Amino acid sequence: NFFLYILKICAPIALFLLNNKGHLIPIAIQLQQQKGPDNPVFTPTDPPGTWTRAKMWYNNADAAIHQSLTHLAFTHLLMEGIVIATQRNISLSHPVFKLLAPHTLYLLAINARGLMLLISEGGWVDTTMNIGIVGMFELISRGDIDYFFSFCSVFSHFNSNPEETPEKLTGDWEIQNWAEELARSKEEGGIGIKGIPMEDGKGCINTVKDLVLILTSIVFTCSVGHASSNFPQYDEYGFPANYPAYLKGPVPTDKSPCTEEDILKLLPDKRTTLDIMTVTKILSSKGTNSLGDFEIQYIFDPKAIPIVNKFRSDLKHIGVIIRERNSTRNPPYTYLDPIYIPNSISI
Repeated sequence: NFFLYILKICAPIALFLLNNKGHLIPIAIQLQQQKGPDNPVFTPTDPPGTWTRAKMWYNNADAAIHQSLTHLAFTHLLMEGIVIATQRNISLSHPVFKLLAPHTLYLLAINARGLMLLISEGGWVDTTMNIGIVGMFELISRGDIDYFFSFCSVFSHFNSNPEETPEKLTGDWEIQNWAEELARSKEEGGIGIKGIPMEDGKGCINTVKDLVLILTSIVFTCSVGHASSNFPQYDEYGFPANYPAYLKGPVPTDKSPCTEEDILKLLPDKRTTLDIMTVTKILSSKGTNSLGDFEIQYIFDPKAIPIVNKFRSDLKHIGVIIRERNSTRNPPYTYLDPIYIPNSISI
């Protein structure tokens, strides 16, 4: 692709300060990793245009990390592997399948669509981002960037039946085969998830607590994790100078003065700008049900219904708290209000 050879990208280091107003502000930016005379440290004391240009190049690199890892790799692609492992190993009647199914709805379809339109050769990423698809998949494939499961307390109600015993888990070959495939390395045909309990070199789930943490992490990533990385896109990318996915010209190597005209020359042309605005606007649109309001009901077990209802009640309470906090925030952070979080990765 022509764009891969003319667009540059930096590997910056930045220092941020959390001031007494609670604002996180940049106070130093170095645009490449190795210090040297052609790699200065930019600060707010530099001429305004010079400092603005350094921040734009930093954000260009940050946008590459955001789209490659935070958004694509750690939600869409990672969860696709888990969906496939679940379909291979867990039957439709299994409680684990019923729990996960609402949170994996539409994922494979949207990933297939994205592969065709966004991350194909000559597609949206290639024409609107300095990183391009070659750079994007290089970042994803690097072995020094691992994903570890984490979880959010809001999902603590998704506990197993207290009557379940470790023996039932260790004897559940569906769960054990699932855990083995999740933990198996990608080189050996597995999903390569870090943090799955291991026994004799294989993934193995022996306790209800471990199962709950794994399921919680999956549900969290498919809902909260994806919402936080996906839905702010138009607000961030829609004005290219704010969070530029695409910048022209060389990465700055000195603190030479930079005029407004110089900054405008860095920005993409009208067509590329429109492509960025259009796609990020579409990706930032929520078109499915809110978290807890499942498109398809899978859970009918009388023992599980009260847990689901408690989960929904807690989400409403959390939403009230978030909206109260946002009333005094400028700007408000609305993306993780439960009414704006979908059940699944559906866009």
